[in-house]
Amino acid sequence: MHSNPIKVVRHAIAAALCSGILIFAAGSIAHRQDRPIADGKFDEIGNVSAEDAMARLDMFAIQLNSNQGLQGFIIGHNRSDYDGGWLLREAYGYVDYLVNKRGIDASRIKVVEGETRREIGFELWLLPTGAVSPVIARVPEPEPTSPQRFDVISLGDEGQCVGELFLNLYSLEDGLRFFGQALRQQSRAKAWIVIHPRVREPVATARRTIDASRNSLIKDSGISSERVLTAIGPRYSSICTYVNLWIVPSSSVRPDEAAYYSQLMDEAEKTEYTVRRVEFTGNTYTRDNILRRRFVQQEGDVFLKKALERSLKNLSKLRVIYPVTLSDVEVRLEREEKLMDCTIYFRERPRARRGSKVQ
Repeated sequence: MHSNPIKVVRHAIAAALCSGILIFAAGSIAHRQDRPIADGKFDEIGNVSAEDAMARLDMFAIQLNSNQGLQGFIIGHNRSDYDGGWLLREAYGYVDYLVNKRGIDASRIKVVEGETRREIGFELWLLPTGAVSPVIARVPEPEPTSPQRFDVISLGDEGQCVGELFLNLYSLEDGLRFFGQALRQQSRAKAWIVIHPRVREPVATARRTIDASRNSLIKDSGISSERVLTAIGPRYSSICTYVNLWIVPSSSVRPDEAAYYSQLMDEAEKTEYTVRRVEFTGNTYTRDNILRRRFVQQEGDVFLKKALERSLKNLSKLRVIYPVTLSDVEVRLEREEKLMDCTIYFRERPRARRGSKVQ
């Protein structure tokens, strides 16, 4: 893991991009710097690329620097089927960028998690110093009625497991900090920490990561030991290790991701959910179109568990990957619109990794 949460200026191209964005931002609102702006909502950022977010944050920073009597609010709105921890790591990544790259005093920026919406968004507000949040912060129930994945942290090669250009805080330490805060709010809930080691990672290493994560919740966040349940899950990738953080009902006795995803599949089939998105991950050398040709359950179709199982059997016949089963499938439901997303995790055989991209 790395201690610096933002590496956006690590590469020359990123540095050049940042400079270009700042010049554009300064030029586009230069006429506004000679007078205070009216307080209120300044901008709203959707689920955009890092380059786009930096351009908007640069303009926000110029106004904060030019109007010392104002403070900034970043109001995050998540979708109901997205991980809450990701939203917080993104929002506080924006704060980190404003503080460490644009020189804004950290005390002048506050983050508030607002209500869920149909689309992810971050509102940027400018209000007089000392003003309260323009929206009411979301208050979760003391415990969920079913398991809810809070976050996924990727460990491994930074460029491949995190990305080359990003703003969100991404370390396991960051993820656990927000996870601990959420568990304090949901005081009756339990936690699952499930690690999916990369292919050649020793079990002992995975166990040390789990133990360190559990101890962090207990010692740093004050979560009682009986609330933290841990497990080592299937190996999903040859490159990245995934640490899944869950908030679950107090009745839970052991982590069981596969059983929960199976329940979601049964619900989706029973109530005729439409498959919105099928994503493949772990196929570094095997092209997506090779996999999709064997996938019977198509996007836009009504979900059928038998169609998914038949798809997995077809995929398992490929010699370049190890067999895949339902335990290699993650499911997310968007209940309001009855939509379902699937992620299939693949592990490629060594001969696939030795060659070029499999056609």
